Parts: sequence; structure tokens; C-alpha cells
Amino acid sequence: MAAREAGNRIKTPVVLIADDDLFIRNLLKKLVPEPAEFIEVSDGTCVCDAYKQHNPLLVFLDMHMPGADGIKIVKDLLAYDSKAYIVIISADGSRENVSASVVSGAKCFLGKPLDPKRVAAEVKNALTQKTGG
Repeated sequence: MAAREAGNRIKTPVVLIADDDLFIRNLLKKLVPEPAEFIEVSDGTCVCDAYKQHNPLLVFLDMHMPGADGIKIVKDLLAYDSKAYIVIISADGSRENVSASVVSGAKCFLGKPLDPKRVAAEVKNALTQKTGG
């Protein structure tokens, strides 16, 4: 999963996990199938700053976080980086939430409990999109 940068050095991809539930953050770190650097935030007001500071390959974003709404965060991230790869995660998989996630610009919606195969697939998709590989 290592992304190539200038000079053919290999850079460890960064994954931003934004969820107020420590269990989910730890679970996602275990489910990402390849080595990665993980940045964790538990408050919605910190997500955009963490994104700007770390330029992650992928963002796993809880829809309902303290401080900010997930859909608003998606829009803010995409206004900053139109190619941001954002995956909304939530236990509330209502049709309205899934639709709002995709309409806002998130690449997909993953329901909780998380499916390891779907998490791995989104990591692969993000890597392909960001690196063309």
C-alpha cells in the first residue's frame, strides 16, 4: 500500500480516523490491511485541521460527532481538497443518511458494525485514486 513520492522513496500512507468512539478508532486501525500512519480525532471541530496538517490518503469519518456534523465536515474537506477520499461510517444506516453521505461527496457509507472486507476495499480504492496505481 505504500505510496511512491518523488525520487522513488516510499511514503507510508496516512489514514485519518475521526470518530468519538475509541473502540471504533482502534478497530479501524486493525482493519486497515496495510501499514499506515494513523491520525485520530474524536471531536468534529478538529477534523479539518488534522486533514490540512497531515494530508491523509483516506478519511474514515463518523457521521455523528461532538462539535460538528459529518455531512458538513465532508463539504468543508472537499472545499479544501476536491480529491479528498472520505468514507462516512455510522451505526445509523437510514436511507436518508446513506443518501446524504453520497450526495455530500463522500465516496461511500459504511455501516457499523464495520465489515473488514469493505474497509479493506475502501483503502485499496483510495490508494488507487490518489496514486493512480
